[in-house]
Amino acid sequence: MEAYPDVSVEVAVDVKLVDIVSAGFDASIRFGNTIPEDFIAVRISEELRWVAVASPKYLNARPSIQVPEDLKDQSCIQIRTGNGVIYRWDFEKDGDHRVIDAPGQLCANETTSA
Repeated sequence: MEAYPDVSVEVAVDVKLVDIVSAGFDASIRFGNTIPEDFIAVRISEELRWVAVASPKYLNARPSIQVPEDLKDQSCIQIRTGNGVIYRWDFEKDGDHRVIDAPGQLCANETTSA
């Protein structure tokens, strides 16, 4: 701000996808799969990596998980994305890509609160 005293910055955080043009914003930061086709995008970080975790107590009381499809027999935390849909768990290993609709009793729209 010292280098650019005539520039004002507003930070607005929202889980919903906002039309930044109609909302009067000049720029936004979004996850890669939420960028509209007509936007110009510049990567600002490395690829984010999510991991699936569970407590030993939970794992000892449930059917064994060997492959991603086994999550269909579990109770997973679900995430509602900015466009209102439930995130489908996405796994990739050595070129093998799988997308799983994982059921669950808890759904959040913010990953830090889950």
